[in-house]
Amino acid sequence: MSIYLVWGAVPSVLLALQVQRSLGEEDKAANLAVITTVGALVSVITQPMAGAISDRTRSRYGRRAPWLVLGGLVGGLSLIGMALGSTLAHFVIAWVCVQIGFNLAQGPLSAVMPDRVPRSVRGTFAAALGVGGMLGSLGGQIYAASREHPAGLHAARRSRDRRPHPLRRLQSRPVERGRLGGAALAA
Repeated sequence: MSIYLVWGAVPSVLLALQVQRSLGEEDKAANLAVITTVGALVSVITQPMAGAISDRTRSRYGRRAPWLVLGGLVGGLSLIGMALGSTLAHFVIAWVCVQIGFNLAQGPLSAVMPDRVPRSVRGTFAAALGVGGMLGSLGGQIYAASREHPAGLHAARRSRDRRPHPLRRLQSRPVERGRLGGAALAA
């Protein structure tokens, strides 16, 4: 789920904001398109390669664990490097390294379930992984948006509470005794 938190927060919210702040408003869409396109091309190559390499890896820590650790470290350090970016080339290189790192981990991570989970319960585990991936991605987006605009979620909640609710309107008008909706009641 932690990789999905990164995928939810960085490419969908934080990368665009950082590119806008560092490279300016003028060409923000073009700059972001270059960065994400190059990163996507690298990830298309990296993840299947990482899975294939991990299939052939033999170590005392297992086939997958060394790649999971290495990918997490490379990805995390690359995010730090990306935070220090100030030019388009710096962002492209850092984002490519982020893609390499986290896809280096995600490829072998995809093979952990078939390696360790019995066939009879794989459907349940696959569903749990799917829910975890969605919650991680959504949680990453919410977290990133709340860090950018800390009061944003609270402001949205407050504005929702200020809107008149249909039942509040009814409660605020006194009802005349003996009248309902403008028609006289027979006593």
